[in-house]
Formats: sequence, structure tokens, C-alpha cells
Amino acid sequence: MKISFKHLKEVDQTYTEHAKDALSVSFKLLKSSLAVLVHAFYPDVFSNYATQNCKDVYEQGLQKRETQEDNENEQTVLLKDQSMNTELEKKEN
Repeated sequence: MKISFKHLKEVDQTYTEHAKDALSVSFKLLKSSLAVLVHAFYPDVFSNYATQNCKDVYEQGLQKRETQEDNENEQTVLLKDQSMNTELEKKEN
């Protein structure tokens, strides 16, 4: 069985970049989980920490996706421009 890592191509990251990002998210969520565990026994402690931390993780993920989509759109425009320039050059010759 071959492992292809298609996801890395989808998110345009190297293995190391992806591992770093995924571990960062995992650590943040682990901290949130521990805070909620403490909060279960001491309701006045960490009353908003986990909620805010999870929102931050979600918003950072959205920003990365938007940046990735913007980069893909830019690449598409550049490829179209190159294609049009090539076609114009052919017509001129």
C-alpha cells in the first residue's frame, strides 16, 4: 500500500510545514481540553478560555484557507495571462 499524501498537495505545504501546523493546533486544543477539565470542578476558573481558544483555532484555519484560495486564484489568473500572451504571439507570427 502506497501513502500518497494528497492532502499536502491540496494545502500546498511540505510535510514539515504541515506537521508543525497540525501539532500547533493539537497543542492548543489539548490546552483547551485541560482547561475545561479544570473548569468542570472549579466553575470560576477558565470560564471562557476554551471557547476563545477554539474560536481562535477555527479563525486561523479560515484565514489559511482564504490565503490558499487567493494564491490559487492568482496562479489561475497568471496562467490565463500567459496562455493569452502565447496565443497573441502565435497570431502575430
